[in-house]
Order: sequence, then structure tokens, then C-alpha cells
Amino acid sequence: MPPKRRHTKSRNGCMTCRRRRVKCDEIRPICTNCTRRELDCIYTAYCPPGRPGISRTHSSACASSSCTSSSCTSSSSCTSSLLCTSSSSSSSSLPSSQVVSSRLRILPLQQSHIPALSKPRRGGGGTSISAPTPLAALTRQLDSILIGTRSGTPSPLARISLSKKDLDNLSLLHHFTIRTYSSLTNDKSVEVYRTEIPRIALQNELTMNALLAVTALHMSITVEEPVIVSHYQMIAAGHYDQALRSLRAEIRERPKSGDHILAASTLIAFYGFACKMTSGEASQVPRVIGWIPLFDGVHAIIKEWWPLVIQGDLKPLLDQAITRTVEDGDFLTLPPSLTALVLEALPTSNVAHGDSDEVIIDAATAAVYQRALKHLKIVWNNFWATGYKLATAWQFISHAPAKYTHNLQQYKPRALVIFCYFLCMVKKLDGFWWAKGSARETFLDIEKKLDARWEPWLEWPRNIILGDCEVVGSQS
Repeated sequence: MPPKRRHTKSRNGCMTCRRRRVKCDEIRPICTNCTRRELDCIYTAYCPPGRPGISRTHSSACASSSCTSSSCTSSSSCTSSLLCTSSSSSSSSLPSSQVVSSRLRILPLQQSHIPALSKPRRGGGGTSISAPTPLAALTRQLDSILIGTRSGTPSPLARISLSKKDLDNLSLLHHFTIRTYSSLTNDKSVEVYRTEIPRIALQNELTMNALLAVTALHMSITVEEPVIVSHYQMIAAGHYDQALRSLRAEIRERPKSGDHILAASTLIAFYGFACKMTSGEASQVPRVIGWIPLFDGVHAIIKEWWPLVIQGDLKPLLDQAITRTVEDGDFLTLPPSLTALVLEALPTSNVAHGDSDEVIIDAATAAVYQRALKHLKIVWNNFWATGYKLATAWQFISHAPAKYTHNLQQYKPRALVIFCYFLCMVKKLDGFWWAKGSARETFLDIEKKLDARWEPWLEWPRNIILGDCEVVGSQS
């Protein structure tokens, strides 16, 4: 009779395999037999090598009054077990996507040892640690936990499919949250652009298109290769067109929430600031004067949805009005000669003039320019004394007298000259990518529209706008 084959008996298999009297490969957390048969895989506390037998601490503890584990039937605490037992019938009624997680109940480890992945070797004594390898065992465990390897069981995880366009949009959104947001403003609302506007964009297609349009246009100025520049400009134009169509539709429907409309219109305004006009348009509308309709549009939206937006997450965008008057001090102040500009008759009134050149004006028109000049001085002193904040400079356009704005868009000489002093603040903001060069470009266009009689009032802003001065703002 041939001698019996020697083998090493392991007592570290799962309780389910031992109860069924089948060999367990001891793969943790779920062995192969339990994975294939969709059974509860229950391990008792691990017995370190050299200590034969199975620890009965858990079974005795559960039978006593000291076990309180939710998966045990007793009402006391059980701390000696690695995994607590549970009824196999409890998982049978669960959906397939929850079977794996329901069959596994993990408690804090009580041992620092890792169960040996050893199997008896056929035809010889001792054990082999090469089959299965730790990597193979880990792969099988991940399969059973994450995606399920049982035959006929669909994966509980949804497959993610992203197109090239989706990835491009995600890249633009990421760029906005780390770069573009800080290049739009330098006032206290910058955090709103970083957190709130992206959050709104993720919930609203209108705001998302406006955000992607501004970001793509911003990225087009950060690269040098003409092909890539053109690529980003085309992406920006596409999102801009979609944003405009969606904005028109939203305004007609008058939604109950106004945050997404305010966010989109603000981003659309920045897009308009950055776009340079064609040569034909530039000969008619100087660039910064062309910004006025954008301000009017945002102001109209704020007025329409004011009760909602003032209580919403975008309130910091609105809560930046000038609240105090700053007297002349140790900063750049407007020249005293500017007061002569708002007189009914200019000091050069003895020079021949026409009816529409505003050398002589009536008292009502003079009062309009006096109010505009007073408003300019308030904005000017706050701007230069409080750190060159963008929101402060915009106060001149958004709160200027309506009659002055009308005369400016009609290219009345006195209105244009006053506007040149506002351009000195825009020049200070030349560090922003969307404003770069706009003050110089606009001043040169205005200068072409005025004759030599206005030269005494143009020399001072010319030295600032066309000269070299320290600017603020972020290009990137």
C-alpha cells in the first residue's frame, strides 16, 4: 500500500467553507468559493503561525453578554473578531450592486499580521508561497469588491464615456478655476469668480457657455502659435454665440432665480471688453465707449432681478458701491484746469465755431457736464486712494448722468474730453488681459474726433495714457 501523501492542514479558512467541508483558498476578504457561489464569506480572528487551532474568542464572546456588534445576535461588545457574522439570507434580498458590500462586514484589525497566501503543494511536503502570488490575490480581491467577477452579474459601476469636446470643456473649466478667475478683477469679489460662478455654471448651461467663452478667449492670449490661438478663438466664439442665444431665451422666460443670468451677463461683458473691433467699427465707435452697452445690459438685469440677486450668492458683485467721499490727498488728483471745461463758454470762445462743436453751451447742458465732472472726481479719488480697484473705476460708467452718456455716444466734444480723464483709470488697469491697450486705443480714436481747440484739456491725460506708468491687473 503506497504511503499517504503528506500535507499541511490549515485552520485559517473562512467559516462558510469549513461548514460546507470544502477547501478554502483563504483569499480575503472573500474567498473564491464564496465569490463563485455568492455566499457570505466569514473569517474568524486570524491565528498567527505556530498557534494551532481556531480562536474561539469571538464565539464565546458573542454567546456572553459582552458583545454589542450590530451583526451579532447578542447585545454586548465584540472586539476580538476581524469580521462579524451575518445571516446569508440578508444579502439575497438586496440588489446585485449591493451584494458584495452587504456580504463584507469589517471591524478594526486586532492583529498586525497579514494572512499567509499559502496553499498545500501537491506531491510534496511543506507549503508554497508562490501560488497564488500576492499580486494575483490582490487582483482577485479587487475584482470581487469593485466590479464583481461572478458570471452573469453586471458591474455595479456605470461606465464613463467622455468625448474629445467634453475633455476640452473640462480643461477650460479647470483653467478658469485656477487662472482666469483671478485675471478678471482685483476687488473683493474675486472669490465669487473662483467658487460661486463655477458652481452656478455646473448647474446651468447658459452660465457654463459664458464661462467657457471667456476662458477660451483668455487661453488664446497665453499661447503664441497662430494655429493654437485661432483654435481657442473659434472655441470662444462658439460658446459666446450659444451663451447669447440662451441669454435671450432666459430673459424672455423671466426665471424666478437671477443668479445664473447675472453671472452669465457679467462674463459676457468681460468677453466684450476683450474683443477688439474691426477696422470699420473702430472708426465709428472707440473701443471703451463701445463698452457702455455692455454695462447697460448688466445694469438692466440687476435692476430686473434685484430682490433675488441681492439675497443670492452673487451679492458681493453688487455690494461694492462707493460709500464715502475722499478729499484730495497724497495721490494723483485731477488738474484744476478741468473746471473750465464745464463753463457755458470756453476760454477759447472767441475762436470761430459751429453750432454743434460745444464751444458755447446752454445752462442746462453745462449743468449736465458739471454733474458728470463731480461724479468723476468722486470716483477718481476713491480709485487712486484705495488701491486701484476695478469695481471703483466702473462706478463712473454705471452711475454717470444719463444725459452725459447720451452726449458721449453722440461724440460731443466736452463729453469726449471728460471721458479721456476716465481713460487714465483704465490705463492703470492695463495689466488685465481683457483691458490691455484699450485706453491707448480709445484715446487715439477720440483725439482724431477733436480739433486743436480742445488741446489744453487733452495734454494732461495724454501724458498718462500714452506714457509709461505702473499698471495693475493679472494677465494670467
